[in-house]
Amino acid sequence: MPTCDICGASGGIRHAWKPTPVKVKTEMLQLRLMEKKHELARRDDVDALVDQIAGTVLTHLSDMSARCSRDMVVRRNIDAVVTEIRREISEACSKMADECNEPPLDEQD
Repeated sequence: MPTCDICGASGGIRHAWKPTPVKVKTEMLQLRLMEKKHELARRDDVDALVDQIAGTVLTHLSDMSARCSRDMVVRRNIDAVVTEIRREISEACSKMADECNEPPLDEQD
């Protein structure tokens, strides 16, 4: 039966977690250790990094037609494909967010 890495609880029947001073202190020490080992990151830092990466990808996708051709017909075709790809990425990300029960962007802080 699988056990929890943090508290040692085994799978199967779930029992309510009863915080005792020892368990709380142990969990806090484990979190501090994970942070020092760079196994733990702040959510705001991760969100900012993801935004930065996404912005870079979208900027380079938008520049693709100019890099590929000087022919305006070819550029329009490339731009249409890039727009389609951006829409597909957006839909895939929205689906993943829905599966993780993330609130819509207009409802977030």
